[in-house]
Amino acid sequence: QCELLNSEGVECTNKIFKTTLRECPMLFLEFQGADAALLRQDFDKVVAIAAQHGCVASEVQYAEHGESLDEIWEARRGCYVAAMRYRGQGRDRVFVSDVCVPIPRLAECVAGAEADCQVLGLKCVICAHIADGNFHCLVPHQPAEMEAVNEFEAKIISRALACGGTVSGEHGIGVGKVAHSCREHGEAHVAVQQSIKRALDPLGLMNPGKVLPLPKDGPAKL
Repeated sequence: QCELLNSEGVECTNKIFKTTLRECPMLFLEFQGADAALLRQDFDKVVAIAAQHGCVASEVQYAEHGESLDEIWEARRGCYVAAMRYRGQGRDRVFVSDVCVPIPRLAECVAGAEADCQVLGLKCVICAHIADGNFHCLVPHQPAEMEAVNEFEAKIISRALACGGTVSGEHGIGVGKVAHSCREHGEAHVAVQQSIKRALDPLGLMNPGKVLPLPKDGPAKL
């Protein structure tokens, strides 16, 4: 596994789950194999590569088993629950959105998302499956902040598209990202998909308005 958690993600996990990880952007790597010595060699090679790119060796933590390993992964696994209670305002709602970008543009997009949240006065827990360029933004909020949350999502999607990415890595399109998906793929592409949908579902009974926009002339009439 190859995962990332931003500093706010580590901070809220420490706060809620009482972990003691250093509150900075954190990369999680999990190595698997039958020979512990070889795994450690692989780990040391990765550490050496990271050092060439500014990673401070004193901040590297290696864990094989037990509580130390659980604490490291607790930060990543528990970030959604932690985000709900992060701001101490009762049980915040958590807005979840994701995008996927080419790996060389991932750092730029994550940093941009954090900057957007600061400008909009929001907190943002970012976790990422960075081996495939997919990152998730968890934004705790109250209903009165929804306008700012929607603006934030529009910004991260625009940046992802500008970087050659896609509007959703794994959460799907559903209803909320229909307009963004149409923007990504273009009218001609969407029209072809709508024609296929209409051929299979002429009455528009199957999840109308999800993934694809409703046809302007409505479903077929029988």
